[in-house]
Amino acid sequence: MEFLVPLHAADLELAKAGRYHVQSVLTFEDETDAEISARVKRVEDQVLGSDAGLELLQEEWLDVTYSLVKKLPMLSEPLRMRVVEMLAAFVSNVTEGVLARRTDDADDVALYRSAFKASVYFLITALISVSSLQLQMDKDVLKHKGKKSQSSVLNRINWGKVVEGAIQKLSRSVSPTTFSMWNMNVPEEVSHLELHLRSDDPHS
Repeated sequence: MEFLVPLHAADLELAKAGRYHVQSVLTFEDETDAEISARVKRVEDQVLGSDAGLELLQEEWLDVTYSLVKKLPMLSEPLRMRVVEMLAAFVSNVTEGVLARRTDDADDVALYRSAFKASVYFLITALISVSSLQLQMDKDVLKHKGKKSQSSVLNRINWGKVVEGAIQKLSRSVSPTTFSMWNMNVPEEVSHLELHLRSDDPHS
């Protein structure tokens, strides 16, 4: 089994032989913020508690992680921040595992490679989603001539700091070892590799 970066996120919902794919997409429509937060905590504990985050490839946790990223725009702002921080932790965790790996067993290599690419893919996708949301929010503020409630100003999350922290995690995951994990014959993976490498460029 291999995790291949999809052309479109929804492509992960399509069953393809030899590829990891999502079995069930959660909507979270009938769940409270507390219940969704509990889901985040469970998947975080499972993935970070496993060797190099390999549990992310298990059906249940892959489904939940994908669903959280897909439904990110619908989540409350605190939950969006929580998900981004979780995904950034996944990247750090799997990077440490990859760099510390001491086996050349083909099956083990494939697992580490898939966990690494999945973690990076989900984090980059989430960051793009957050950036789009913030851009739209800024446009809405300008459209309403800068009017914003006092509570929204006080409660607004410092997304610049959150995103910067996530990008630092991506930057630390760039190395010759991780570079070799991307499939250069798949255009989608090359595109994500470019985004990954760009996180290591302070001028990008």
